[in-house]
Order: sequence, then C-alpha cells, then structure tokens
Amino acid sequence: MKRIHYYDNLKLLLIFLVLFGHFCEISARSTTYGPFLRFFIYIFHMPLFVFVTGLFHSNSSREKTVHRSIGFLLIYFLMKVVTLLIYIISRLF
Repeated sequence: MKRIHYYDNLKLLLIFLVLFGHFCEISARSTTYGPFLRFFIYIFHMPLFVFVTGLFHSNSSREKTVHRSIGFLLIYFLMKVVTLLIYIISRLF
C-alpha cells in the first residue's frame, strides 16, 4: 500500500502537539494563558490521532473503521465531559 504523506505529516504535527501540551502543563502555573492553551490542545489532538490511526487499520473495511473510530471519539468526549463535571463539583465543595 502506498503511503499518503498528508496523514504522516498530520500525525507528526499531532505528536508535536502532545509535546507542546506537556510543556504547557509545566508552564500553566506561571502564565495566565497556559491552562487555556493546554485545554485547547488536549480537546482535539488525541481524538484526531486515534481517528487518523484508525483509518489505516487493515483488518476491516474503510466504512467499518470510520464508524469504529467515531465511536471511540464519542466515548473520549463523553469521558472528557464526565471528568470536567467531576472537576467542577470537586471545586465547589
């Protein structure tokens, strides 16, 4: 199978965003925009990485892979919402 360089470059960008997100965790305490930037990066980079990786799964059809990846993305966002709610509730008490 021929490699599609667009997806390779996208995965490289997402890996750099992981590193930048970890850097933002370190500097989030000392800057005002650090927590927002970290949240913005983490809201999309892992779901997108899972989706792009799932496109190249070789044991099933492309349509089935896309549906499975979308299911994982929905679970991820649901867990993010639950985590956010727990965080908000814990800050109230």
